[in-house]
Amino acid sequence: MEQKRIEKWDNARGLLIFLVVLGHVIEPGVNSKGYLNWLFLFIYLFHMPAFFFLSGMFAKGTVQNRRFDRIWGYVFLFFVMKIFVFLSKTIAQGKFPGFHVYWEDGVPWYAFCMAVFLLTAILAQNLKKKYVLAGAILLACFAGYDDAVGDALVLSRSICFFPFFFAGLCVAGEDLRKQLSNKWVRIISGVLVLSLLLLIWREIDHVYWIRQLVTGRNPFSRLKRYSEYGALLRLIYYFAAAALGLMVLAVVPEGRSIFAFLGRRSLPIYVFHIPLLNLLNAGQLRDRFVNWKGFPTHLLPCLLLTVLVVGVCAGSVPDRICRAIMNVRCDAGNGSNRLDEKQVS
Repeated sequence: MEQKRIEKWDNARGLLIFLVVLGHVIEPGVNSKGYLNWLFLFIYLFHMPAFFFLSGMFAKGTVQNRRFDRIWGYVFLFFVMKIFVFLSKTIAQGKFPGFHVYWEDGVPWYAFCMAVFLLTAILAQNLKKKYVLAGAILLACFAGYDDAVGDALVLSRSICFFPFFFAGLCVAGEDLRKQLSNKWVRIISGVLVLSLLLLIWREIDHVYWIRQLVTGRNPFSRLKRYSEYGALLRLIYYFAAAALGLMVLAVVPEGRSIFAFLGRRSLPIYVFHIPLLNLLNAGQLRDRFVNWKGFPTHLLPCLLLTVLVVGVCAGSVPDRICRAIMNVRCDAGNGSNRLDEKQVS
């Protein structure tokens, strides 16, 4: 008998994919302008770690059943996304941009990472999970000292974010949902998340250097004077991202909402939002929203553009295209959000 969907996890994925798009919308206003640096850093502290954690939590069936077809599905999606991005850039720029088959610094990296993570988890499923997780964290903490570990084969991000995915594999999702649903856990989590957001906004000039650490693709040499402490800083980041991610998941509502719908369409939103933003760049519409001077915070126009992009990419046509590409239901970023207690026990 088919199990009921768990709205909380759909809501969580919907919120996270909205933040993914928002982060890419505001990116032109980061660094040079500086007025959106605080929001950019806050989003990047936890959104991809949390996304991979949820992906791992619902990949148990794929791993246990050794579904290698899912791996090839993500590899195929990786190249399709690269083509979509390439074509949209070509139209927007009026010339051919560079195209590298196995080197990737844009959004297709997620699909490649998912393929690598699923393959690694399948091959390692007979090993002690605690040792695999500890080894993955140890590797990530020291891989950053090698400048050669970068965007080729998405190696840096694969190493950096795998611990979050594997942690999701180790977690019993229903037990976690019950723990996060505690009233006081939700209240305390909400207060701490808002406090951290305000702290980052206030101290952004002093903490923005952390960006080099949280994207997962930069070697420790980019940390400048802190580079020799890179391993320790990455370990601290892991604990901070895990704690912040869980607090955000705690405040996510349990019932049905618009975010639940977005969560079920998270894959098509991820696949198509950058090509759409590239096309909007052709008319400089994106820059007009980001550089809008009518609002002191410069945030409202970016939110409006994010809603527009998310709404278009969550439509039925992008969803059908993703279903055809993956040949599976793409309403969870990994096929399902239903928990089988036999898989999570």
